Parts: sequence; structure tokens; C-alpha cells
Amino acid sequence: MRDSRFPQKLALYNQCRASGWAPRGGIAHGVEFLLYRPGEKHDHAPYAVVLVRSAKEPLPISVMQVARNIVNVAKQLLVCSVSGGSVEEWNKAAFRSLHVDMILLGRWDPDADRNTPVIVDR
Repeated sequence: MRDSRFPQKLALYNQCRASGWAPRGGIAHGVEFLLYRPGEKHDHAPYAVVLVRSAKEPLPISVMQVARNIVNVAKQLLVCSVSGGSVEEWNKAAFRSLHVDMILLGRWDPDADRNTPVIVDR
């Protein structure tokens, strides 16, 4: 079975690797990847990654359902979209022109300071 989103998933995978993460398959949690810290035993992935069509559109219900489940397994959800270039053309130049946008979804904690920025650490 051919995956029509393979170029986007590959661009997302490469972005995660370039950022210093070790992505692994996340099908058990309904996501594209789980991000592990490199060099550690693969005991816990702090982030789960889901790929959506556009970061500017409202999130589909399925992503919200995944987000709810991810919180229950002590992970944060990275919602990602891939834009730019032509994903129908499968060549190096078109692949390099793809841009990955990432948005971190977290659970709202009423006790936390709302003005404190969220920083994704490695």
C-alpha cells in the first residue's frame, strides 16, 4: 500500500533527526512518531508527533482525540505540518524546499504562570 503522505513524513522525520531527536514509530498511540532523547534507553518518549495538512486550519477531531490519549501516557503532542515545494515531484530539489512547522500542544495547568513561554528541551 502506497502512502500518499510519504514525502511529508520523510521531511518531518529528517527535521526531527536534525533537531537531535531519535524518532520511532508511533502507531500504538495513533501518531506518526514518538521522539526519544538520543543515547538513552528507549524507556520513555517525552513527545508524540502527529502530521496535519496545515497548521493554519482548525485541528481535526481525530487529532484532539489523540491529544487526549497522549496526555494519559505522560507525553506532549507536537502537531506538525509540511509546506512549500511540490510534494508530488519526488526529487532532491523539491524535497529540500519543504518546510516543517511544529506546534506544541500541552495540557493547561491553572497553577502555572500563563505568561511563561513553553520551551521544548532535548
